[in-house]
Order: sequence, then structure tokens, then C-alpha cells
Amino acid sequence: MAFHGLSYVRCYQILGLRPGATAEEVHRAYIQLVMRHHPDRATNDPKSIQIFCQVTEAYSRLKNSLIAQARLRNGGVCPKCGEIAELYRGMDQRQYCATCLLHSRRRFLPLPTFHQIRCFAAISLEVLGLYCIIISTLTGDWLPGAAAVILAIAAMGALAFNFFSADVIEQ
Repeated sequence: MAFHGLSYVRCYQILGLRPGATAEEVHRAYIQLVMRHHPDRATNDPKSIQIFCQVTEAYSRLKNSLIAQARLRNGGVCPKCGEIAELYRGMDQRQYCATCLLHSRRRFLPLPTFHQIRCFAAISLEVLGLYCIIISTLTGDWLPGAAAVILAIAAMGALAFNFFSADVIEQ
């Protein structure tokens, strides 16, 4: 009986673990379940044999993926899709795989409220700078113009902070 269509999240559920459990936790859970449902111990119980097959398949899939995950720089289980892959920090500061992160950015047009709030500092500084330029032009005074330059530099700093705090995804 093959269960090749198991997702990683389902494999963790079969072993009674939360996604992202360590290799030691996975192995410990596997040993406990195999000892309980092994065909030599639970003879003539088809449900126990089915559980034994599911546990063995889930452990095999997780073990192979954990070995692959150890080779990755920032490997882990993506909270959206449940796949084990290299994780990147998004604008909400949570970690996602590249596929989920890129799909979410394409899906969020216009920007969701959280992303708008994150850009609010730069946008408000630019608006205030524009106001200072208008005042400087109307009054002929250089002081609001200087304030506009300072506000523009501050807005660039806010944008740079947002840019450098997100991970880069190369494909």
C-alpha cells in the first residue's frame, strides 16, 4: 500500500508532530509508533498494519526531506504550502518558500493594509517634502526648501530600510 501523495504536513500529522519538528523528534516518534503497530506485535489487526505502513511511508518521506533540508542554507517547512524548501523572509517578517512568497506578491494588487502601513513613513515624508517645496516657491524663502531636501533624504532612508530588511530571491 503506497502513500506517495502525502504532503509534508500530513507526514508530520501521521507521526503526531508539529511541522518543523527536528530530525530527532521525527525519529523518536517513528520508533514509538512502529513498536506499537508492528505486524509482529499487532497480529491480525488490519488497521494497525495500515497505520504501520502510513508511519513507515511518512518517516521515509520526512527523513529524505530532512536530509535535503540540512543541505539548504535556510531550509524549513513553509507555513503556507507545507513544502520543505529554502525559506525567505517576506515583508510581514514571516518566512515562506520562494513560490509562496512570489505568488503572494503577485496576488496582492493593490497592496494589503500591512504593506501600505509599512510604506506610510516614506509616503508621508515625500508629501511633507512636496508641501515644503510649494511653500518655498510661494514665499521665496530658502528654509522650507532645505527642509524639503532633508525630508526627501529621510524618505529615501525609510525606503532603503524596507528594501534591505526583505530577503532577496534569485531564480
